[in-house]
Amino acid sequence: YYKWLCPRNEEAVHHILETVKALVVIPEIDAVHMDYVRFPDVILAKGLQPKYGIVQDQEYPQWDFCYCKRCVIAFEKESGINVNEAYD
Repeated sequence: YYKWLCPRNEEAVHHILETVKALVVIPEIDAVHMDYVRFPDVILAKGLQPKYGIVQDQEYPQWDFCYCKRCVIAFEKESGINVNEAYD
């Protein structure tokens, strides 16, 4: 229902910064609003689920979290849990 960029991905950060740099030089633009700069919501609000044709009746980790190498390392550093070795 929506796509997102990992905030730890250097290419994603570069893309966002370059896009903002290109926008702020336009005289008619006073500001750039950075909305939804975060990981995706674990469960989308019930009122929005029909709009996207989805049902989220539980967490779906494969879609709700980033498992890139940088995120896995950061999570393990903070929590002490290696998600690649964790059991459900």
